[in-house]
Amino acid sequence: MKQLYQERIQPHLLANYSVKPWQLITIKTIGIGESDIQQRLESLKLPEQVQLSFRTSSVENQTKLLFPPEFSRSELETISKQVAKLIGDPVFTIEGIDENSGDLITILSHLLTTRKLTLAVAETISQGQIASHCIGENWLIESLFCRDTLQLARKLDLPNMELAVEEEQRAQLAITFARQLKTMSGADIGLAQLYFQDQTSTTLLYTALVSATDVKSQLLKISGPIRRQQNRATLHALDYVRRFVKDN
Repeated sequence: MKQLYQERIQPHLLANYSVKPWQLITIKTIGIGESDIQQRLESLKLPEQVQLSFRTSSVENQTKLLFPPEFSRSELETISKQVAKLIGDPVFTIEGIDENSGDLITILSHLLTTRKLTLAVAETISQGQIASHCIGENWLIESLFCRDTLQLARKLDLPNMELAVEEEQRAQLAITFARQLKTMSGADIGLAQLYFQDQTSTTLLYTALVSATDVKSQLLKISGPIRRQQNRATLHALDYVRRFVKDN
């Protein structure tokens, strides 16, 4: 229906009627809730004619800006980029402005393909969901998933590794796993994600990325039903790779 409208109906309306369509810009984000987005936009003062709205899903959150026809392209882009800047790093694309837009995997795939980089992933809590999001992508050359850190250590030929207790040690353990995976697979980037439970049943998720020139790790605390935790861990890992590649 959308294609039919764009190819046949919209051109007819534009040719025969003076009414011009409003312009929609969608700022897509990962890893930030709607209420947090609204807090970051508290200082924002939009022109009265511009409509602001939000859409939330389990995959991404969208901040929508609807501009009246009289707004120029330069005005539209200036305001949209100002909003995206206030939201910050969680923004992965501005649909309607960015040349390459789409979902997170589309953006990540474009980055990795353009820079001719390959990726290997080692999963625990996500149990293969990271790899499943990347089906058919040539840049994913290795994928391991294990039920826990101990099993992953064996798979990576690190059976004598001591399982870390302190936060700093756990982060370093994740880095060691990511580096070993990168070496064994021959990938340009190795990603390892480990998890531990604290005393309050909160899951401590350690994600590490290693390339030839950079090493990064991050701790994320997640809770709730296991399916929700798996989904958050998966999206966090994919977006962490996006930010890592974009910044290097």
